[in-house]
Amino acid sequence: MNFWHNASTGMKILIIVVIVAAIIGVYALFTGALGGSPEPTPPPPAATEAPAPTAEPTIAPTAEPTEPPADPSEALEGKEWALSNTLPDTKITATFARGKVAGSAGCNDYSGKYQTSSDATIRISDLKGGRKACDQPIMDQEHSFLTALGSATSFQVQGNQLTIQTANGPLQFQTTE
Repeated sequence: MNFWHNASTGMKILIIVVIVAAIIGVYALFTGALGGSPEPTPPPPAATEAPAPTAEPTIAPTAEPTEPPADPSEALEGKEWALSNTLPDTKITATFARGKVAGSAGCNDYSGKYQTSSDATIRISDLKGGRKACDQPIMDQEHSFLTALGSATSFQVQGNQLTIQTANGPLQFQTTE
C-alpha cells in the first residue's frame, strides 16, 4: 500500500483505467462465451430418394366443428374492449382477466372484480376509480359508465362485439385489436 500513497495522481488514474478496462474485457469475454450468438445450424442433407409409398393410404383427420367455450367468460377475457358512442376525445375501455376488470373510464382509470356463470350472467363489484377531475361532461360520462357497469346483469360476445346488459340499458363494446 505504500506504493499507492507515493504514486502521483496521474499514475493512480492510469492504474484505475487499466483495472476498469480489465473488468470490461473479462465481462465481454464471459458474455461472448455464455450469451453470444448460437452457431449456425447446417442445412439438412438433400434427399436423394423419394420416400417409399405406404401400404395403406393416410386419411387426414377431419376438423370437428368448434363449439362455443363451455365458460362464456373465455370469450370475454384477454381482450381490451372499447365502449362505443363516447364523447369526442375520450376512450372508455374494459379488460377482463381472472376475475378482475380494469380500464379507462374516460378521465380516470378504474378497477374492480367480476364473476360470470355458464349462463352468461355477470356480476361486477368493488369498482374503484381515480380522483382526477376533468371537464364536467366527461365526469358525467364517467359516472354514468361506472354506475351502469356496476349494475351489469349479463353479457354476450359475438366476434369482436361485446354487449353488457345493465340496469341502465346495454353497453356496447368492440375489441381494440
